Amino acid sequence: MKQQSNPLKKRLAMNLSMCRTARQSSLVGFAQELGVSRSQLQAYLKEKSNPTLCIIEDISMNLGVPPQSLLTDPGSKMRSCVSQLSERKKEDLERALLLLLTFLEADKKLDESKLEKEE
Repeated sequence: MKQQSNPLKKRLAMNLSMCRTARQSSLVGFAQELGVSRSQLQAYLKEKSNPTLCIIEDISMNLGVPPQSLLTDPGSKMRSCVSQLSERKKEDLERALLLLLTFLEADKKLDESKLEKEE
């Protein structure tokens, strides 16, 4: 029998993964930072294990974030803020984000070309 996906497990996995990516940490390094074993972190990331409330609290303290932020949809607060903007402000925000993405893509290409030259 196939087990149904648990939305809280999914959010925890997504939020931990985003934190790990943002910190550019290895799996082992991130697990050490969180205060859990590598195998336990993998289980959380693969939605195979449920951390206790105490573990969630410890992880959040180690990350410096509120515990509830590990279990909430990271985009919900942003969607709420954006929905309150006027149409003009939404258009301005969209232009700014597109400009930022263009800049990030150009920066990535520059880094890649530097790496190729070093090789």
